[in-house]
Parts: sequence; structure tokens; C-alpha cells
Amino acid sequence: MVSFIDLPVTLWSRSMGDPRNPDGNKWIEKLQGKYTWPFSIPLPPTVSLPGVGGRDEVFRLPPTFFERHTRAHVEYDIIVRFTRAKLRSDHRLSTTLNYMPLSRPGPPSRLRQLAYQQHTALLGPDSDPEGWHTLPFAKTRGKLAGASRSVEAKCKLSLATPLCYTRGAVIPCAIVVECSDPQALELLTSPEAIVLRLRRNVRFHTGEKAATHFGDVPTKLVWKEELEHSELASWWPAADRALETDSTDAIAINAFRRMLKGEIHLKPDLIQSSAMAHFRIEYSVVLFPFDAPGYESLDSEPLIVEAVDIASEYPSGPRPVTYSSPQVI
Repeated sequence: MVSFIDLPVTLWSRSMGDPRNPDGNKWIEKLQGKYTWPFSIPLPPTVSLPGVGGRDEVFRLPPTFFERHTRAHVEYDIIVRFTRAKLRSDHRLSTTLNYMPLSRPGPPSRLRQLAYQQHTALLGPDSDPEGWHTLPFAKTRGKLAGASRSVEAKCKLSLATPLCYTRGAVIPCAIVVECSDPQALELLTSPEAIVLRLRRNVRFHTGEKAATHFGDVPTKLVWKEELEHSELASWWPAADRALETDSTDAIAINAFRRMLKGEIHLKPDLIQSSAMAHFRIEYSVVLFPFDAPGYESLDSEPLIVEAVDIASEYPSGPRPVTYSSPQVI
């Protein structure tokens, strides 16, 4: 167990005088009857703790966190101790409290806010570049059923900016898939084939250290991790401005490229992101290998992992709009 904050407050002592009418004169009588001591303990938003290299760093207080299947938890206790005379044991009362700090994402792009106000479809990355964080193309390989040769495709994932999202809302996303094999492209761009989830990583350490190389002195902290993949994105086909010609409003035929838009629905009880010296709750959006009937993926690792934050409050401006129904986990 690691204690990261301790705020002692003296409610009453003999030096304060009469507990019912404090006068500054030392109280020498015994306490008899019923007494009431109203109190409040202001919680600071941050705390200073030794960080990397042993130097003090400032961290925001983490939210209360307790789950049965997770080995680490964060708990806040209020403890009242009654000090008695010598040779007599002290009395101690305690209770737990829930602490949930407020956190809020920055405002979305002006075009996204306008779409929310008018309840219209969100513009894609090409039409609203300020509203999207687009990652580099990732390559993927697989085999078609009944075919001996492998096919290669590449995909480009975009996430709505800023990369901080409110629990209970959604993460807007878009993906472009390119493949020279029409059959493979058809399979890979099926909404059910794209496996995009939210990953939660609870990381913690107890001060245990390990050696970088055999025989070395243990100096590296041993972080333990517990992963949970919960939210699955919902997808639907979308128009791709990259397919438009420059001379007319017509759409050029491109059998090798398709675009889909989607959303990851966030549970309303998600614990917000938190980072302490020895305990962290981190989130990331993970694109796993494609999963489609008639297609065997040759990828063994996630194609894309992008860190995001989860906040407790909605951003300033219009309330985000949801455009899809959540997928079954």
C-alpha cells in the first residue's frame, strides 16, 4: 500500500479550551455528554510526489478506483482518532469517500461544432483537417479463402480532435482502406470486418526493481499492467473526397480505395484518465487485424495503437451528437 496524500486536522485538543465554548484556556476536565465538532478538509487538486529519477513531480489527484478483478485500487479514507490518556488505547473511526475530479476536453473544431448544432453529418478529414488527427498508413496482409497467394492492403485511421473524449459520449473515427485486389477490398471494408476498440491499461508498481541485464544491480521499476478491451466501433460507408476529380463534381471510379466513418461508444461509468508516480489509468484506440469471413489475416499484432484521454465532463460548446448505435461487445 502506498499513501500519496495525508491531511491531518486537529478538531479539538485540551489546549483549545472548553469544547462547547472555546476560550483558549487549557481544558482540564473530563469530556462528558455529547459534543459536536463540525469540520471540512479541502482537497488540493494536485500533490507532489517523487517521480522518475527520484525528483519531485506534481500530479493531479487520481479518482477513486476499485474493481474486483483489478489488483490495484485507489481509495480515500477519512480517519478520526481519539487520543486517550496514557496506558489506555486510542479510539479510531474511519470511513471511505469517493473522489471524482472534474476534467473536460478542449473544444472540437468549428466545423464539427457547427455539425453538432445543426445535427448534420460530420465532415471527414479532407473537408475538416483541423477536426481530425490522421495517422500514417498501416500495412496489413492476409489470404483469401481458397487462394494460396497473400494480398496486401493499407489503411489510414483518423480520430476526432482533440484526442480527449467524454465518458458516455463517442469517439468519432474514419478509416480509408486501399487494396489492389477488389475481392479483398470488399471483405476488408465490410463494417463488421474492422475491429477498432478502446483499450484501458491500468499500470502500477510497488517499488520493486529489476535489472536491465543479467547480473546488473536492479534499478528499473517493475510496472505491472492490466489490459481491458471494451468498446467496439460501429462503422458505415462514407463518401471520400479524395475520389473527386478536380474538373467536375463527378466521382472518379476507384476500385482500390474506400472510406468508412465510425464511432466508439464510451460507457458512462468509465474511469477518467489519471497519471500518478506509481499508478496510472491510460487509454488508447487500437486497430486490430481485420476479421472477415473468407479472409485470413496474417497479422499477429495490432495495426495501430493511438493514445487518447477520457474526461468526465463534456467540452464547452454544443453537446456532441451520436450518429450510430453501439456494437455488441
